[in-house]
Amino acid sequence: EVAECMQTLFRGNSLSSKIMTFCFKQLGTEYLVNLVSPLMRDMGQRDQNHISYEVDPTRLDPGENLEENQKNLITVTELFYNKIVNSVESFPTRLRCLCHCLYQVINHRFQQSSPEQILTVLSTVIFLRFFNPAVISPLESGLLEYEPSQRMKRGLTLMGKMMQNIANQLLFTKEAHMRVFNDFLQRHFDSCSHAKARCWMQPSASVVMPGLSSNAWAAGGL
Repeated sequence: EVAECMQTLFRGNSLSSKIMTFCFKQLGTEYLVNLVSPLMRDMGQRDQNHISYEVDPTRLDPGENLEENQKNLITVTELFYNKIVNSVESFPTRLRCLCHCLYQVINHRFQQSSPEQILTVLSTVIFLRFFNPAVISPLESGLLEYEPSQRMKRGLTLMGKMMQNIANQLLFTKEAHMRVFNDFLQRHFDSCSHAKARCWMQPSASVVMPGLSSNAWAAGGL
């Protein structure tokens, strides 16, 4: 599969996508568990108080307060998102090298694109393939030792959607009940841009990733 535009990169099951997903899992699991597990456990403890994150008015249970749920979702999303973007300095060195390699390949493949556009694509892919799958499935990813409740799963899904839009630098347009969060998203666009520039624009000089050359990614169909 050969991508014709940056926005479709790594969205399918190309060899490049599979290699990248494997690298994220192999090189980033320990970092992710150490980073997110404490927040996930705290969220699980709060779930015992029946905290709801449902923000779709058509899905509210009797007695739920929509505005309170919206605040709950903003609070938990901000906690997780800030934890992630503030961990730039501890982002695994090999993953940093991987991301820089991807940056170089995308820059070569789409030479008309600006550095900021390329970084946004990288951010989109990393949240789509690394952070959000782990957050949405905490038991499978090792972030929790038990299966979360349906109420907590719903909160994690909505939180993942919020963080993905921040990474994509996109506002909600189609889902009316999500548009209320657009101001929140916009407030975090700059912090996401700064974090990805610090993390992925510059390679780490201390580690070289054997075999992860631009030719290897090109062979995978980028």
